[in-house]
Amino acid sequence: MQLKDNCIVKNKLLRFEHLEYCLAWRNLINPNRRNINVMYRAIGPDLATVLLTTDATKIVGIDTHPPTFKRMKKVIRNFDNLENPNYLKNFTSDELKLRFDYNYDFLKTVFKNDIRRRRIDSYWDCRVIESWSIDRCLGIELKKLGLKKDEVKLDERKGDLFLTFNWGLTPEEVKERGVHYVKFFRSSFDTNNKIDLASFNGFYEKCSIGADYRNFFEVITDEFKVGSFVLTGSFGQTRIAQIKNKLQRRYFLGQDFEKIEIDDKYAAAMIEVRKRSPPFEKYYGWELDGMKRVRKA
Repeated sequence: MQLKDNCIVKNKLLRFEHLEYCLAWRNLINPNRRNINVMYRAIGPDLATVLLTTDATKIVGIDTHPPTFKRMKKVIRNFDNLENPNYLKNFTSDELKLRFDYNYDFLKTVFKNDIRRRRIDSYWDCRVIESWSIDRCLGIELKKLGLKKDEVKLDERKGDLFLTFNWGLTPEEVKERGVHYVKFFRSSFDTNNKIDLASFNGFYEKCSIGADYRNFFEVITDEFKVGSFVLTGSFGQTRIAQIKNKLQRRYFLGQDFEKIEIDDKYAAAMIEVRKRSPPFEKYYGWELDGMKRVRKA
């Protein structure tokens, strides 16, 4: 099967250039497609990029407002209607009412354009999430991954949502995937001992400012094993600010980590298509910066 024929591209979840970029990282950090555990900070409704980039079988997604078991039960129950314009009013929010005149015909166009931004930008914009709810956006993400209603299993443990489903980019790559959503506050990393940090093979975040990682990395990297990777994106008002953020993160990780990188051609292709259709946030999440733990003091 050609890459352009897979569900990610056909269902308009990501652009082909984004898909190739993610797979280039996968071929570097997990070329043998091992079953690995990955922590994804600020996960939102995204599953495609972390699955494509790492091929993780277990993901701990931490977020300030993660999806919940109760709300996701409603989403799965109405799985076939999530993109149906006649179903929109069941998922409107205060944020949406503030953004737009509450006209139903206009609302249908807004919904279509908002969901389209996920493909164009390669991430879920926070305003889209606030408008349609993280749970509904996650449901749409699961549908565009090619999953059907009865293929997504929900569970609740200690108040946290757990998702289980079988997925692979090709039929030969299908594996059972598990996602554990944990509520997390930006100012601290108190997860009530729900997370075994030593079990992780990697850390992933689509984008954040460099200074935001200081306290966070001090906690998690002490436990990360040799060979584990850290993939993070930069945010800044200019490219210079993005570079500064990248250098800050490397400093916070320390000398036990060394830089890893993929061929520039993959980032160049992805950035080129984004220039033709600029994302909501001009300097958000253009590319990942990779580090790998080579020693443990």
